[in-house]
Amino acid sequence: MIKLIREGAMARVWFFRSLMFAIAIAFIGGMGWWGFGEEAAGVRDAVIVTGSSSVTLNEYRRAYRNLHRQYRQVSPDVKEETVRQLVINTLIEDAVWLQAAQAVGVTATADELQTLITATEAFQTNGSFDSRRYQQILRTMYITPSEFEAEQINQILRQKMKAIVRDSIVLTTREEDIARAIEIPEIADKDLSPDNTPTPEQFVLSALFRKQQRAVLAFQESLKAEADITIKHELL
Repeated sequence: MIKLIREGAMARVWFFRSLMFAIAIAFIGGMGWWGFGEEAAGVRDAVIVTGSSSVTLNEYRRAYRNLHRQYRQVSPDVKEETVRQLVINTLIEDAVWLQAAQAVGVTATADELQTLITATEAFQTNGSFDSRRYQQILRTMYITPSEFEAEQINQILRQKMKAIVRDSIVLTTREEDIARAIEIPEIADKDLSPDNTPTPEQFVLSALFRKQQRAVLAFQESLKAEADITIKHELL
């Protein structure tokens, strides 16, 4: 199905509409129509419900604690409300991307998980994966190895889904011509050596990157609009 998605995406406006419809059906399938409701397992303790996914208070607190610690390192005056909203948005966005990936059959392998974890610099000592360091860091994050690895699998799925959307975007001939025609202001030319002067093809790649990023964000907003999202602010 993923191959079909990539082929169908090329220059077809209806592609994203069809994909969104398929994903919407998957979202509905996980909701109250087929047994998902406030009394479903785990949902009673949930503080954020996005489609068929739920976040418990403990999971929210762990995410908040880790993100707050990261922000305090670079901005000691960061407001708690700012971090709180960032955590909520991140958890919702993670949920909709994961459900979209599952809806179209994206998968992740054990080898991909192993490569991701062992290549993470924070888990290495002298350039090699260090199992003891890995477990120590996870303890400081208040998460078990099995929980962390399950989340990393989900992260792989989300990144693959984003890549499907991103890779389906191309520039039109006119967009490429416009990008190649960009001229660097003369005042800037004096500060650039010939080796550092952007080429027309680099301008094309930059334009493509921006278009792809806009598509990913637009698709994300569409996913959020399709999902049934409940936030219990009084519990956060």
